[in-house]
Amino acid sequence: MVVSKTNTEVSKILLLNDNKVILVSGNSFSVYDYISDSLVAHTTTIPENESNSSCIKIQFPEAIIIPETSETNLDSAKSEDKPAENLNNDTEQAPKKKQKISGAKSKEPKSSAKSDLSLFRIRDLSVSGVDVESNSQYVALITENKQLYIYETKNWTIVNHTENSKRCNSVRFDPSSKFVLVADKFGDAYKYSILKKPAELKPELLLGHVSILTSMEFATIYYPRITKATETNGKAEDSVAHKEYNERTIILTGDRDEKVRSSMYPNSYNIHSYCLGHTQFVTAINVPKLENSTKTLVITGAGDGTAKLWDISSKLSERNNCENYNDSSVLLQSINLSQIGSSFIDSSISEIGILSIKSSKELVSIIVEGVPAIFLFKLEVDQSGNNSKLILLETFSTDSIKDNTLNDKVSNIPADIEFDSQNRLLVSYSVNSKVSPTILLEAFEFDSETSKLVSCKSNIKFSNFIPPQVETPVEPKSIFEWGRKSFDRNN
Repeated sequence: MVVSKTNTEVSKILLLNDNKVILVSGNSFSVYDYISDSLVAHTTTIPENESNSSCIKIQFPEAIIIPETSETNLDSAKSEDKPAENLNNDTEQAPKKKQKISGAKSKEPKSSAKSDLSLFRIRDLSVSGVDVESNSQYVALITENKQLYIYETKNWTIVNHTENSKRCNSVRFDPSSKFVLVADKFGDAYKYSILKKPAELKPELLLGHVSILTSMEFATIYYPRITKATETNGKAEDSVAHKEYNERTIILTGDRDEKVRSSMYPNSYNIHSYCLGHTQFVTAINVPKLENSTKTLVITGAGDGTAKLWDISSKLSERNNCENYNDSSVLLQSINLSQIGSSFIDSSISEIGILSIKSSKELVSIIVEGVPAIFLFKLEVDQSGNNSKLILLETFSTDSIKDNTLNDKVSNIPADIEFDSQNRLLVSYSVNSKVSPTILLEAFEFDSETSKLVSCKSNIKFSNFIPPQVETPVEPKSIFEWGRKSFDRNN
């Protein structure tokens, strides 16, 4: 009997360069060229009849590639002899559990953590900038079982690997691309030097919250450096015509207890400011890249269903020469997505939480958990005051492309979004036991004349992308499960 199988969803999309993205599916990821519609590198075995000779096999450590059960589709490998170097297929099937004999203690060992496939799922990943000296670029990823892996993207080889003491929720490269940071469920953020040998790869504590860290991003703030002053009414005033700026890097960390904190980097014991206003756990932080601006704006999302726009620009100049201060963050706007998208929200959804926020130039895209829609905004920046704002351009229904004759289980609910360098929006759709999409991945471009999203399937294709398949779709996991989970320090 042929058992039907279901594709796994692409849970993360991350832009690698102008035409390549990293697509995460469960415990594997693929590097895909969406312009040529071809696979560049992958972590799972492609069936022989569909193999791509130009595709590089990423050699994962054995810890990540584990025996596939009905969840991970290794049926085709059961009857074949595999070479020892093929980490995906050479492991043995786990033995069946023995029956317990009445009156005797079972000596069966406890199930290994490796048998729980969910522990090997990729939790988050980050792409570094290109190192000018070595012309190298790196990818870092963290898994549910506390592993940190760092890859060099030229040959897709592992340059470093370590195990964190706690499970991590977020990973980011710093602006220098020489260090990688992880944020864990203990509330701490650690820094690793990516070029040290694994034996010397020791974590350096950077900062800590008294709550679980959920998200992390870097931003730049600009301090006026006064080069000339004029006299007005006997007082020295800054001459705008001769004002220059120094840059400083800050790190933004969101936590389960509604706070977003901005700290100086790398001396993160110096707190720049707090963004206080959410009433639920923080789920997303986005820092728009503003052209020709000394403003620093931040967009945050949370389990309260709101997206908030903040101005965290510094109000101090280098004249103050002060490190220990608490600069103010200004809440510019709060947007209730449950009100804007009320017509798209199913009556069975009792709680609304922001799933992802991405920006590119003046465009900002937001998706909400369980809602078949993309919320598209335009960011208007007020260079001199506090009137910057997000203007709603469109609430795009992702279900508008599906065949209405299909059953209710079919729905295109966004799982993740990512802008590419050409301002095109890449979207992946959720796949689980309760919902199945008509398409796994899709791309849109912004029509400036109509201010709408339009499909660009003629230019961007994912027809040759082959995700892992499972016999039984996974149960959907809500962000509210981990957002309100008790703080278990022993895990």
